[in-house]
Amino acid sequence: APRTRCVNTGVPGYGTLHELALLRKVFDAVRPDAVILAFYTGNDFQDSADLHRRIVRDGFLIERASANRRGIIPFLSIHSHLYRLLVVRMKLAMQRFRLGGGGERGVMGGEAEFAVSVVFRRDYGLDTPLMSRTFGNLSDLIAFCREKGVPFGLVVLPTPYQMTDRIFAGSLAYSRFDPKEYGRNHPNDLLRDFARQNGVPYLDLLPVLEPVRTPVHF
Repeated sequence: APRTRCVNTGVPGYGTLHELALLRKVFDAVRPDAVILAFYTGNDFQDSADLHRRIVRDGFLIERASANRRGIIPFLSIHSHLYRLLVVRMKLAMQRFRLGGGGERGVMGGEAEFAVSVVFRRDYGLDTPLMSRTFGNLSDLIAFCREKGVPFGLVVLPTPYQMTDRIFAGSLAYSRFDPKEYGRNHPNDLLRDFARQNGVPYLDLLPVLEPVRTPVHF
């Protein structure tokens, strides 16, 4: 079998505009045979819209709101991938505990509350400012790759709150949102339709991961 080399240029906190700029910067040095964009429904829409909520400090991309915080916890949240992984796992464990206890409450806050309140609304379409920026940048990415003669593919990574109907319903109940106004697969459907319209290969990992029946975070 032919050897395959994968160059990972993913950066936490980057949105589609950052990714387009990065691709333009490194393309000639890397000379890829194909470009695959991994799109995370948990916060990539937000990262594409709000370009000024993070700053660079000591080579790390950090939240502007927490840039002046001092102490061991802010330091670890910026410099330690292990710490960030443990925080995520702890939050997911709390969520499983609450759901397993018979309640319908989900653990909400931060990016997840943003996602459920905006991205998953059924009436939130491509003409909204957040979506139009994201899909406009995706169109520019596709156009750049076609100009270079390189295939472009889109892979969608689900947020943990999409993994089961029960967790999603619990998250909506916790935020006191009307379930009729929200769809668990809504952002994935928009991305799928966009990919089809632009003739781009598309892989949604939500159906692959749903049988796990537990929240999964990447």
